[in-house]
Amino acid sequence: NFNLNFNLRKEFGIPLPFTEKIAASTKLISFLDVNGNGIKEKDETSLQNIVIKLNKNEVITNFDGEASMKNLKFDTYKLEVLSLEELNGWFPNVKDSIPINTDGITYIPFVRGIKVYGDVIIDRQKIAVSDEKPLDLSRIKISATNDGKVYNALTNSKGQFEFYLPFGQ
Repeated sequence: NFNLNFNLRKEFGIPLPFTEKIAASTKLISFLDVNGNGIKEKDETSLQNIVIKLNKNEVITNFDGEASMKNLKFDTYKLEVLSLEELNGWFPNVKDSIPINTDGITYIPFVRGIKVYGDVIIDRQKIAVSDEKPLDLSRIKISATNDGKVYNALTNSKGQFEFYLPFGQ
């Protein structure tokens, strides 16, 4: 007896010309934008471990600074960017929302900021002071705002603080 079975299967898709596209995919690229043009150049460093959140969708960038999101409905998405590593003065230079209406690339450039530091000083009158012990000036919240974004730092026990801010007013 000799038995031979054989199957052949062919799958194909037929594009439907009258259906409207309602979703898109985007590739997200994070990098240190040294020249400030918002587009990744070959000599600019890619940033890994950057968490990018579009509404409730969240991804993290790989070693090449890339991540992707697929099948996002056409809409404007709230954008949040967070680095899992300390970048010492580099900040994401992005708007708080982005529109997704076609497949494409979304750049997440990080730009250099400035270091702000200072001291909180309490001027006490000698007459009103009954105790000569130095005051504990720790955990005083120092805030700076720029375009609706708030940056905070806490003072140490001597009233000293420091933090990095993006360029602005």
